[in-house]
Amino acid sequence: MRGAKFAAILYCVLLAAGLTDEARAAGSFSVELIDPAEEGYYFRHRLDPGGSVTRSIVVANPTAETIEVALYPADAYCTAAGGLNGGLRGTAVEREGRWLNPERRSLTLAAEASESVAIEMRVPANAEPGDHFAFVFVELGETRAEGASDGAADTSSVALQVAVTPRFGVLFWETVPGPEVLEIDVAKVGKRIEKGALLLDVELRNSGSLFAKPKLDWALLHPGGRRVAGQRELGGQILLPGTSYLLSLPITTDRPLIRGDYSLETTLRYYRTGMEEVAKEKRFPILLP
Repeated sequence: MRGAKFAAILYCVLLAAGLTDEARAAGSFSVELIDPAEEGYYFRHRLDPGGSVTRSIVVANPTAETIEVALYPADAYCTAAGGLNGGLRGTAVEREGRWLNPERRSLTLAAEASESVAIEMRVPANAEPGDHFAFVFVELGETRAEGASDGAADTSSVALQVAVTPRFGVLFWETVPGPEVLEIDVAKVGKRIEKGALLLDVELRNSGSLFAKPKLDWALLHPGGRRVAGQRELGGQILLPGTSYLLSLPITTDRPLIRGDYSLETTLRYYRTGMEEVAKEKRFPILLP
């Protein structure tokens, strides 16, 4: 596969109603990855510590106007929706984002023009074995759409200002050779009341060197051993090495829970391609309600 082309992803600094058609159309670009991984939307490498590689992207302007585009590296993080994202422009780069260096940090593209940009990835000599992720974002200069009130004292008319900034993240996935440790666990369980509802917070923690998408089966057991609530295959979000996230379990029952010593039983399942599935069972005592 030579390349895969994508249109820019939009994110809004402020979401508001009344965005005009002109604002929606203002500013557009596409990004093509040259020789990406099989899935087409990222670069995949297995470099030794101290190694480097240079990859290329093509940024194109399909519009009839000249556009300004910025390129910048960013650390990757897990999103609540289960994917990966990176910091906004100007956010400090403290981890793997430091490994990436685009040869150009800005482009001026004439109408219907395109330009190739090389991106060097250099793995530090002291890099730990395992999975590492980072982005180079391609971002359009800011465009604005404004709506204004007539200036009268009528408070039902409110001025809106929306800043829309298209950007596309070029993902680099590097696995430094060495011991491959797949180790995810239920770290702790807590309880809380939110808007009158009982929730159990289960923290999943990745202490290994590889990412995975763990899924959780759980059951809440009555002091007498009867199952009162439960769910199968909850989760499935990406969990990067050295990170954790909370799964909130809503406890809904047909009748109010009596006060007592309950048990939360969990079965955590995860795997990586080429590895056997891991299943871990745990039981946590918990006083409810």
